[in-house]
Amino acid sequence: MQLKYIIKQISPSKIGKAKKKFVRRKDLTLKIRIEIGAIAALGFWGIITALSKKHNISRTFIYELKETLPGNLQKLFGETVVEAGIIDRELTIKEILRLRLIGKVSTLAISELLKIRGQFARYSKSYVSEVLDKVGFLLPNHLHNISAKEKCLVICCDEIFSNGTPILISVDPISSVILAIELSPKRDEAAWKAHFEKLKHQHGYKIAYIVSDCCSAIKAAAKNTFYKVEFQPDTFHAVAHRLGKWVHSLETSMDKAIKQEWHILEVFESAKSERKIAERIDEYEQAVKVTNLAIERYEDFAFLYNCAIEQLPVFDKKGNLRNRKDAEGNMVAALELMKGMGHFKINEAIKSIENILGNLFQYLDRAKEIVDKIGISGVDNDILKGFYAAWQLGRHATKAKQAERKARYKLRQKKQLTLLEDLLEGDFASLNQHISEELDKAVQSSAMVETINSILRPYLNASKNQTSQNILNLIMFYHNHRRYIQGKRKGNTPLEIFTGEKQNENWDTILWNKVEGQLSDVMYKTEKELTQIKENWANAA
Repeated sequence: MQLKYIIKQISPSKIGKAKKKFVRRKDLTLKIRIEIGAIAALGFWGIITALSKKHNISRTFIYELKETLPGNLQKLFGETVVEAGIIDRELTIKEILRLRLIGKVSTLAISELLKIRGQFARYSKSYVSEVLDKVGFLLPNHLHNISAKEKCLVICCDEIFSNGTPILISVDPISSVILAIELSPKRDEAAWKAHFEKLKHQHGYKIAYIVSDCCSAIKAAAKNTFYKVEFQPDTFHAVAHRLGKWVHSLETSMDKAIKQEWHILEVFESAKSERKIAERIDEYEQAVKVTNLAIERYEDFAFLYNCAIEQLPVFDKKGNLRNRKDAEGNMVAALELMKGMGHFKINEAIKSIENILGNLFQYLDRAKEIVDKIGISGVDNDILKGFYAAWQLGRHATKAKQAERKARYKLRQKKQLTLLEDLLEGDFASLNQHISEELDKAVQSSAMVETINSILRPYLNASKNQTSQNILNLIMFYHNHRRYIQGKRKGNTPLEIFTGEKQNENWDTILWNKVEGQLSDVMYKTEKELTQIKENWANAA
C-alpha cells in the first residue's frame, strides 16, 4: 500500500473537537483501536497527527496503543514475534539512554539519529522524552546504604540552578558518588534539613563533617540534623576566592600607574614655557607618588596574601603536619596586617573570613587523626614524611590552573615517589596506596561537588534548562555506575569505590534490568496515575 493512499484514507474529518479527552469512547471499538495501533506502528511521517485528527483522540493515546501492540501480537502469533519485539525495545531504549547520557545529545537529535539508522524509524521526539522521563521515574534520587551498619561519611554539598530553580546536591568526595540530588522549590534551611533527614534516617548515613562554600542555610540545617556534626568551609572559597582577585586588581592598578608616569615623562619634553614646565614637573612628581603607593600596596598585599594561603596546605614542604593553632595564628596576623592597609572592600572580604575562622582549619584535626593512625604501622617516620610531602605535591598539582605550574608539581611528586620506591622496593605500591587513600579523607575543599556541577551543566544546557526530577535521577544513576576512563579513578566506577564491591556489568545493562519489569506500567501515565502507582508499590512493600 502506498504512503499517499494511506494518508488519504485517514485524512481528518470535520468532526468537532470534544471538550474532554482521555474518556472511554464507545465508538472506538476493539477493531478500530487495533487498526490505529497497527497504522501508527508503520512509522510514516505525519501518521500520528493524521490519526489524532481523524478519530479526535490524543497523540498520547495513539502512542500507548502502538506500545501495547507487541503484547497483542504475542497472543496471536506466539513467542517468536514477541521475543523480537522485546529485543528491539531493549536495544532501542538502551540506545536512547547511551545517546542522552554518554553523548549528551538532545531528545530531538536522538530521534533524528534513530530515524537515520532506519531500524528505529518509528520513534519520535515525544517517545524519546517519554522513555527518559519514565526510566528516571523508576529510579531513586537518594543512594541507599546497602550495608547493615551505619556508614560514616564526609560529604560535600552545593546548589546549582536550572532555569532559576535550585538543585540540591550531596556528594561523597572520596568516591565522587552522588548521594542525593533534588530539584527543590527553595534552597533555605528547611529545604536542606529535609535533604539531610533523608540521608540520615532513610538511608543510614552518619555524617562526620560537611564541606561547603559557607552557605548559611546548609550550615544551619546540618547543625539541626546531625549530632555534633562539624562544618568545614571550603578553603578555596573562604580565602583564595575572596582575596585572590585583589592581588590581580592591585597589580592592574600598579601597571596603570606606571604607564601613566611614563606617559607624563614622555610628554615633558614638549613643554616650552617655564609655566608649562613647572606644571609638568608637578604632574610628574604627583604621578611618582601615585605609582610608589600602588607598588607598595600591591607588594604588601601580595606578600600577606601568600602568607595566608601558605597556612592552608595540610603538610609543609618537608612533610610535617601543620599545627592548627599555628595556622590560625598566622592567618589572623596576616588578615590584621591586610586591614591596616585601609582598603574598604578588602576589609569587607576579610570580615567575612574572620566570621568562619573558627571552623576554617578543622580539616587539620581530621588529618592529625589520620597521621596518628598511619604512624602506628611501624614505618619509619622519615619515610612517612616523604609520602606526606608527595601527597601534598599531588594536591597542589590537582588545584593548579596553569599547565606549566601543574606539570612542575607533578614532576616534583614523581621524583619524590621514585626516591621512596628505591628505598622501599616491594612494599612501596601498597604503602603509597594506603597512605593516599587515608589522607584523601582529610577533605578541605568542595571541589568534587563543583566537578559534579560541571558534569550536570551540559545536560541542563541540552534541555534548555527545562529539567525534571526524573531526569536528575537518571543522570545520578548513570554517574554512579559509569566507569572512569582517565584520572586517578581510572577503571573504577564511583559506586565501586564507595562500596568496595566489584561492578560486573555495564551501567546500561544494570539500568535495564532494574526498570524492565515496571517500565510498561508507567509509560504514558499522567502525574495522578503515577502517584497512585507509587502508593500501590509502597503499600505492597
